[in-house]
Amino acid sequence: MTVLLVVAKAPVAGAVKTRLCPPAEPAQAARIAAAALRDTLDAVAATPGVVPVLALAGRFADAEDGPDLAAAVAGWPVLAQRGDDFADRLAHAHADVAAAYPGRPVLQIGMDTPQLTAARLAAAVRRLGAPGTDAVLGPAADGGWWALGLRDPEQAAALRGVPMSTPDTGRRTRAALAARGLRIRTLPVLRDVDDWTDALAVTGLAPTGRFAREVAALRAGEVAVARRTREAGPPAAGPAGRGPAVTADGFGTALRHRDADAHWLVQADGTRRRLPVERWHGPAEPATAAVVSRCVGPTLDLGCGPGRLTVALARAGLATVGVDVSARAVALTRARGAVAVQADLFDPLPAEGRWRHVVLLDGNIGIGGDPARLLRRCRELLRPDGTVLVELDPPGSGTWQGRARVVSGRRRGPSFGWARLDTRAVHEPAATAGLVVRELHPAGRRWFAELATG
Repeated sequence: MTVLLVVAKAPVAGAVKTRLCPPAEPAQAARIAAAALRDTLDAVAATPGVVPVLALAGRFADAEDGPDLAAAVAGWPVLAQRGDDFADRLAHAHADVAAAYPGRPVLQIGMDTPQLTAARLAAAVRRLGAPGTDAVLGPAADGGWWALGLRDPEQAAALRGVPMSTPDTGRRTRAALAARGLRIRTLPVLRDVDDWTDALAVTGLAPTGRFAREVAALRAGEVAVARRTREAGPPAAGPAGRGPAVTADGFGTALRHRDADAHWLVQADGTRRRLPVERWHGPAEPATAAVVSRCVGPTLDLGCGPGRLTVALARAGLATVGVDVSARAVALTRARGAVAVQADLFDPLPAEGRWRHVVLLDGNIGIGGDPARLLRRCRELLRPDGTVLVELDPPGSGTWQGRARVVSGRRRGPSFGWARLDTRAVHEPAATAGLVVRELHPAGRRWFAELATG
């Protein structure tokens, strides 16, 4: 049985992933590192037929998310790293495993490739065990390597002569192993996470993991705050009276004060619509369940609110991510056990071009005030056979575009672009976005459309 060795450093603020700063603060960078490590540990734990071992530098007691990480390796052998430099620590880790598990091959990975899956690790283990193979090496896109497998882990002593963390570390490692007469097979090239550009790229490869959530929330949160500040301006002053103070995040105020005075979406033309806050907080009602039944693959829930649809999709076994500019909405969705990122949907999002479905529920076709632009953005997020599932106003309601604001009690939030679109008016913006209306269907008193790429 192969030993699957994870070589990691306790994610202590200021000691890990410092090249993520800026935009991250040291504590945020450490949380990102912790998420990457946890995703890696989960993949290892799910790999069949291996013995998991952790070689750790530092202590989880001092780390971000330390208790969670410690719980993830409960029952694993945990070895303290030793040695003068990284290459020496790697060689010692292999030697310590060889002493603890005589005669067993070792596949060693790090904590910088959170996109790893159990299937990929199992394939690497099989390749190491193939006849005529003494070693496997997984090249990294930056010239280093992400995995080293050795039939005889004592051969890792060759690493002591290899400079680590250089553009030719991978080439030199292969040469050092070959100089010992080892027969080497190559694993697929992966991108590891060194800087912020790497973090964004890897997030797109594994959009539903802890690492993706931390990275996307950090980046999108900062962008969204800047955009809201730039576009909203100062909150409009309302008359003194009852109602919670409305911040720049008017929808977040409604979600936070669900039992306060009624919350309304008020258009510039004076039209008022009561926000169904209690429905948003509740479980999936029949109309939402009908939307879930139409989803058969990875689904992006835009304007997820407190996550009732995101949760229902996840419970249906679908890879699902909720997106909302409201920090409150994202926190509520995560508290219900679903994956969500705080982001403006027009900014970079996880796994663009790879989603089977994009959903706009609860009037979210109005986001931004331009349905054609919004639908074009949805099409960018879809894979070629994907669909947009959108809730619309009933037939004959017409269209409206302009400014609106959330009003809570007698307090008014800042204005923002918004729109309404009924079933008869959806065809034109859909066509402008390169989509066709495949089907219109009612669910109770609500109406939905399925839009597909041409």
